[in-house]
Amino acid sequence: MIVPEKLENKGNIYIAWTSPPEVSRSEEIVAGGHMILTILGRSIVDLSRKEKSCFWELLAKSLLQLVPKGLVKEEDVDSFNLPFYSPYEDEVKAIIEKEGSFNLERLEVFENNWDAKDKDDPNSAFNRHRIGAKTANSLRAATESILGSHFGASILDEVFANFAKLVDDDPNAENSQYLNIVISLSKK
Repeated sequence: MIVPEKLENKGNIYIAWTSPPEVSRSEEIVAGGHMILTILGRSIVDLSRKEKSCFWELLAKSLLQLVPKGLVKEEDVDSFNLPFYSPYEDEVKAIIEKEGSFNLERLEVFENNWDAKDKDDPNSAFNRHRIGAKTANSLRAATESILGSHFGASILDEVFANFAKLVDDDPNAENSQYLNIVISLSKK
């Protein structure tokens, strides 16, 4: 491992527009070097069709439940868009090919249950409340900072309590899964 002799990204805690080019490490992966990525994906091509688990809709409902209480303005919900996109596996392949810097060594797609102690485990009964709480915690970890920035941090406990209850009450929650795409690449 090479440790820099001097400070290279002064005044920044991440790669920023003021960072010098060597900080981005754009040339760090050498020819033949490998990289493995895992990303959330989707199982259907058509974005207008509903996925098996549509927790983003439940998150929107949990925010809208705060409108009548005066905790959130409806126009704030309407103006909010999560910067989230889950690609279809063919999109990932096309982007890798078009970008051209990497060989696609392997791409695997697999579904995961939201609750590791799910109905497939013969030693564990499905617990609807547990899946609601776990899903809320997972979603909170991914979205808390952006939701807090847009709506204010003071509402987040109630947003995710509402969300957990909506998941608990959703008849599809027991069968909900998320899709992972795992990609193995080598630098050309």
